[in-house]
Amino acid sequence: MRKLIFIVLVLLACPVRAQYGSANLSKFRMVANRRLIVVTELDSPAMIELLRKKKKGHEVSDYQRSVANYNAHFKAVVEKWWPYEQEVLYMTFQEADRLRRAKVKDAAVLYCAHIENFTTKGDEGARKRNGLDWPENFKTVNQKREHWDTYTVMELKLIEELGKDKPVFSQNLANILPDGADLVFGLQMFLQYVKAAEDNHNVESRDLMDVLKQGEKSISEKTLLLPKKWLHPYLVERTIQAAYNYPYQIADNETYQHLVESGDSAYAYVQIIPEVLSKRVKIKTNYLHLVLDVSDGTLLAVYKASSDEDEDKVISKNSLKEYAQQARNNGLIRR
Repeated sequence: MRKLIFIVLVLLACPVRAQYGSANLSKFRMVANRRLIVVTELDSPAMIELLRKKKKGHEVSDYQRSVANYNAHFKAVVEKWWPYEQEVLYMTFQEADRLRRAKVKDAAVLYCAHIENFTTKGDEGARKRNGLDWPENFKTVNQKREHWDTYTVMELKLIEELGKDKPVFSQNLANILPDGADLVFGLQMFLQYVKAAEDNHNVESRDLMDVLKQGEKSISEKTLLLPKKWLHPYLVERTIQAAYNYPYQIADNETYQHLVESGDSAYAYVQIIPEVLSKRVKIKTNYLHLVLDVSDGTLLAVYKASSDEDEDKVISKNSLKEYAQQARNNGLIRR
């Protein structure tokens, strides 16, 4: 009994470490030989009723458009980036789960889902939803850059494991409601794992930073896309140029999405990925900045903030200086 109590106390004292992304490489060969089911979202009658009840009926069409845009982006990104030639089907999570219950085993399921944390348990007490749940503040939720209570993952599972916590691939995304760039990033990271699986047949699990290897490209050879919505308020043209003296383009949301989804190799793009950690009764969120080649997701620069400042979750002078330092090192990335 004393031994059991000791073990429990040790577990409670240790932080539960989440990951930026991970995969089980041993299952990738199975995925390659299966049909792909991509989970799309439906308008929620409860959400529509809530908006109307709170006298926000004018936002119903915006909400429906948001859901439709997500589905359209997901389809376009899968058609462009999915590496295998098997049939691709689009259906709801409930429809996919009915196939699981019918003992279908020739499919893999790709979807995005919200993970909601209990206030005092963090990732340890997290509840994973079956897909996405648009919040009432769907118009502004991505602007707040708050992930301690809810964040989003892209996951791939074998259909028979759909009800289990056994993803073949799981990737944290930058936004609560995924946009086109998030979805491109997710699929490009999946491709990095595909390469790792081909090179390491006997390795089972891998973390994101294990497979993100620097290539022969340098960030200095690209135009760095800086999404305007992620720039720290103190950043203006003068301060950006002082910190990062290589080609860049400040892009509004529509332009940023279009260029990232284009796959144009002339550009690099930034993704800022949350990692949720639970330390006893405190939830801590770390942010990892990844600068990637738009054409294939090759890692060009990385910046992991070492403080708890709010600027960690956006593009700041410090992160720009680190991008520039790695450009001057001809792509040499300091881990």
